[in-house]
Amino acid sequence: MLPSGSLSQKCICFCGHPFNVLLPITNVVPIVVVTLQVRFAFVAGLAVALLLFPVNQMISKGIQRASVQLMKAKDARVGGGRQRGRERERKREREREEMVCKSILIF
Repeated sequence: MLPSGSLSQKCICFCGHPFNVLLPITNVVPIVVVTLQVRFAFVAGLAVALLLFPVNQMISKGIQRASVQLMKAKDARVGGGRQRGRERERKREREREEMVCKSILIF
């Protein structure tokens, strides 16, 4: 049920904010004006832009696959990736504990 009152009050109640009513107008009016002015060029440009969306998606997926392969190669080159990293971290922790024990014994 629509609220009673003036048309502006109904629009504000229905849309939430008075400027929300203007958003479609600000998008449609420029498109119509450009279409009237340059017709074929605008339609051709719009078609090219729409055709480039799938091309962009294919390129980005290829870059993602290449990045994953590159990271796997880097992990293998560094020496096993996470497993080796965990072993190195455990070794460093043991060395720190030994240093603390030695410093306590000195005092």
